[in-house]
Amino acid sequence: MKRIISATIASAVFVLSLPAFADVDAYAETVSNTVSGYVSSTAAEGAIEIASQSKTPNIYVDTDDYPGVVRVAGDLQSDIEAVTGVRANIANDAADADIIVGTIGMSDEVDSLISQGKLNVDGVEGEWEAFTLQNVDGDLVIAGADKRGTIYGVYDLSEKMGVSPWEWWADVTPSHSDAIYVSLQDGGYTEGAPSVKYRGIFINQEYNLNRWSLSLDEDGGYMNTATYEKIYSVRASGACERPPSRVLSAGSFLSHKLRRRGTENNRRICRTA
Repeated sequence: MKRIISATIASAVFVLSLPAFADVDAYAETVSNTVSGYVSSTAAEGAIEIASQSKTPNIYVDTDDYPGVVRVAGDLQSDIEAVTGVRANIANDAADADIIVGTIGMSDEVDSLISQGKLNVDGVEGEWEAFTLQNVDGDLVIAGADKRGTIYGVYDLSEKMGVSPWEWWADVTPSHSDAIYVSLQDGGYTEGAPSVKYRGIFINQEYNLNRWSLSLDEDGGYMNTATYEKIYSVRASGACERPPSRVLSAGSFLSHKLRRRGTENNRRICRTA
């Protein structure tokens, strides 16, 4: 069922999630609900079988990695299920994993693969929000240069599986595939640092959102953390989110809980100088 939301915030999220000079075709790619890119629903030579009706994958993430990275492994688990109907397991041991998610310098397994020469992070290590996806001994490794790099790497895979960044806001349901395969060229798939370092939204019409915000959490006040959960669910690679500055929102957006949730998703809470 379509959700009744403020046209103001919908427009803000739509416009500010697009790169500068984006054309219509580029935006259309963000609402695709079918497999694309390096992801396929059919097997090819050298492809990694991510999930199928006869295979339940194991996802490994170091529990000492950033909280947002640990959290996004759960998102990937849900996304695989949304596409295939198969719910992946979260593995406790990297040796049991089919998919390894980790941040350079924060994941012992990722660092070990680098030191062994199995994972090439040239063009990624030390770069702002860069990530790479590589086939390492038949397993898919998603490694980021920093917290958001790893998160964006996972979400890039999800998007190419057909999970739209607008899934909740625009009711874009991913198409079903019985299986998911990843085919990577030598060197894998890598994205470097973004051309715009800080990207995101500033909500300056929060009064128009107050009633909807209260419908999500009557006890949370105006522009509460439940509202921001929905805002953060837009996987548009935003790096920054400046909370509303009006008095009705002050108690909520300055709360430790909101700051923690932003950190666990992919946003910085911008300064409110």
